[in-house]
Amino acid sequence: MSQANVSGIVPGFNGVGILMQLWRAIFLGITLSVLLSGCGSSSSASEAVSAPGPECKPARIMPLGDSITQANTVLASYRRPLWIKLQGAPFKSDFVGSTRSNHNGPNPYQDFDLDHEGHWGWTANEVISMLNIWAAAARPNIALIHLGTNDLHAGQGADGVVFELGQIVGILRKQRPNIGIALAAIIPSSGLDVSGFNSKVKAAATQLDSPGSPVVSVDMQAGFSIATHSWDGVHPNAAGENFMAERWYPAIIKLAQKSAAVVCG
Repeated sequence: MSQANVSGIVPGFNGVGILMQLWRAIFLGITLSVLLSGCGSSSSASEAVSAPGPECKPARIMPLGDSITQANTVLASYRRPLWIKLQGAPFKSDFVGSTRSNHNGPNPYQDFDLDHEGHWGWTANEVISMLNIWAAAARPNIALIHLGTNDLHAGQGADGVVFELGQIVGILRKQRPNIGIALAAIIPSSGLDVSGFNSKVKAAATQLDSPGSPVVSVDMQAGFSIATHSWDGVHPNAAGENFMAERWYPAIIKLAQKSAAVVCG
């Protein structure tokens, strides 16, 4: 007769092993719960803390135009007094473009950012032929466009020039979708009545304006005197360059206010 099993333990039963497995399961369950809880609280914390805003790098400003933008080797161009004014702006600035020289030589002043896209004698159509390359390389946030003088002197109609200015805006937006554009009603020029053309430029600026890529018109005609502000009836003298800088500056500030992408994009 076999001895009765009075211990209550089933033969072959490994109690210690079972208990170890239970403790392991409980431990893993608690650990997983803590991890999941931690992930949840971390997510909540990250949602509660607002993400930092974009770091504003210098506004990349492209002065774009003809000889009025480039200037000769005697004058600095409007770019120098504008650069000086921009040192007081609420953001840093960086002039950009494929050239640094004035017409037929260096700028007589080397104390400012010399990069620009001014080309002596060029028309709007000639600018169109190169603008994709220039804009892709320079990556401007803001473009200052003063074009049309050579076109009108060559006999091109105002409507055709304004159409080409629209093409220029389109090319800039293709390369830089959030670019801000200051489109100038050009300075007076001997032998030209620029009033009709400038009215069309202002209307075009209004039509081209958009929230994502603002366009503002800059009136360079009103208050500009050929006798006082020009050295040859076409190009600004030092006083004329200061005049232009005074008008570009608030346009740049306005563009920055219209869209943060202009200076932070």
